[in-house]
Amino acid sequence: MYEIPTVDSLMKWRSQVTEEIERIKVELSNLQIRLTESNERLELIDKLLALGNKEKKETIKLPTNTDNLIDECVVILREVGKPMHIRELHLGLLNNGIPIPGKGNQANVIARLQRSEGRIIRTGRGMYSLPEFGLPEKKPVRK
Repeated sequence: MYEIPTVDSLMKWRSQVTEEIERIKVELSNLQIRLTESNERLELIDKLLALGNKEKKETIKLPTNTDNLIDECVVILREVGKPMHIRELHLGLLNNGIPIPGKGNQANVIARLQRSEGRIIRTGRGMYSLPEFGLPEKKPVRK
């Protein structure tokens, strides 16, 4: 037969589970910090790689306007043939030596993509696509 748990045993069990949750929260917080730091390192490495690629190219591309950046994004998306995360799209622009206005980060690319007048659409958080791929557009939700 089954034993009916006592209030004391349930309280003890509850306390153990609560302690475990607190330990997991601390671990999760530490992992989130490590993830953020690793993403920052990756972005810096990508920038260094892009600089190295620029030095190898004989022609220097002059700063471009938003239309040229959008054109290049369209070319990259067509080559890949599927939606891309902004990180990949940004890296593709850097690898191709395309100057990005502003600080040259992903946020600057997103700002330009929002002005693409439907040539490039947002299909999910951080994901961008061409309308010809047939995916529905998802507008950002502000909290």
